[in-house]
Amino acid sequence: MTYFFAYGDRMSPERMHEFVSGAKVVGPARLPGYRLEFNVMSRSWGGGAANAVLDPGGSLWGVLWDIGDENPAELDSSRGDDLTHRPIEVTVEGPEGPVAAQTMAIWSGEKFVRPTERYVAMLRAIAQEQGLPAGALEAIDAAAQGQHGPAPSI
Repeated sequence: MTYFFAYGDRMSPERMHEFVSGAKVVGPARLPGYRLEFNVMSRSWGGGAANAVLDPGGSLWGVLWDIGDENPAELDSSRGDDLTHRPIEVTVEGPEGPVAAQTMAIWSGEKFVRPTERYVAMLRAIAQEQGLPAGALEAIDAAAQGQHGPAPSI
């Protein structure tokens, strides 16, 4: 059994099932040590896209998925782009406690790429549908305004 932590449009069952048809929602989850940023340009959305950025004091909300025996690398939709997009091994706080999972993160070199209002509205709607807490919606709104500085260096 493999778990995948989604924090962008793959929080949506429709979008996730485009990549892994048998994916099952486990529930809301929180990834400590990261935060949400819009620092990647999405050709599909015409603006910034959600990205996980290392932040030792941060926390990133999303949805935990059981993807069975699927390879999380299949969820990489940026293949062919000039970005470093990689699966990362993480431990998230899931509905039943800590869970080892994988997620995707992109190193883009950008500090902020303004997302479209449509993209932000979609993320907010999915977060609400999936039962994420109010803090998740606040984090989406703050990141969409570019209210975080550059990621800290480690």
